[in-house]
Amino acid sequence: MKEINSLTINKEEIQLKINAQLGRVQLVDSNRKTREAQKLEDQKKLKKTNSNLNLIENEISHLQLKLTKDKENLAMISTEQTLKNMEKQIADSEEKLGVLEEKGIEELDMIETIEEEISEADNFLSGSLESLTEIEAEVKVTNSEHQISMNKLTKRIELLIEELPKEFSYRYFKTLDSKIKGSIFARIKNEACESCRSGLSKMEIQKVEDQLNLKNCGSCGRIFIPQAAFY
Repeated sequence: MKEINSLTINKEEIQLKINAQLGRVQLVDSNRKTREAQKLEDQKKLKKTNSNLNLIENEISHLQLKLTKDKENLAMISTEQTLKNMEKQIADSEEKLGVLEEKGIEELDMIETIEEEISEADNFLSGSLESLTEIEAEVKVTNSEHQISMNKLTKRIELLIEELPKEFSYRYFKTLDSKIKGSIFARIKNEACESCRSGLSKMEIQKVEDQLNLKNCGSCGRIFIPQAAFY
């Protein structure tokens, strides 16, 4: 029973190593997915910004044509009031044109920034894909070795379980099912469980140490092993 427990703990330690290796792959893969999602958002933003820029450029083109026509019409205006109105209209159009041109510049700057971010994302995804491939290959080899060790331990445990008397087998699996952290065995030390420090009566100690009875700790649930059984 002690050997089965020891081998089981070894299996758990190997599984932690396997999980750690898989975690390396998952970390890179997660970072790639995050960057891919950000790239998609940037591409949507770039499309929208380009659309906005096209609208601004169309407005600028339309306004410039209007300004050209209004300035040409100035020479044909005969009344002072109409001239003033046209001059105001031209001034308003020029002011609006200036605002549109500023917006156009802002959109151009935004497009440049987004394109840089997309380019950086492409570089990251390309480089990380290469890293991911290398890590996956390393993890496959390492975890293959770990799995071989796991299989050997599992086989050894199965053989040992077959050798257990029924009472021992029942007690072992019942205790194992309680999901105790660490070893499921404990010794009696200073008239108490060495693991949880729960006290025992002299009669309970005698049954374990002298009569070699199977007994679980009433507090932590571990199986008491007589001092004579430890080696």
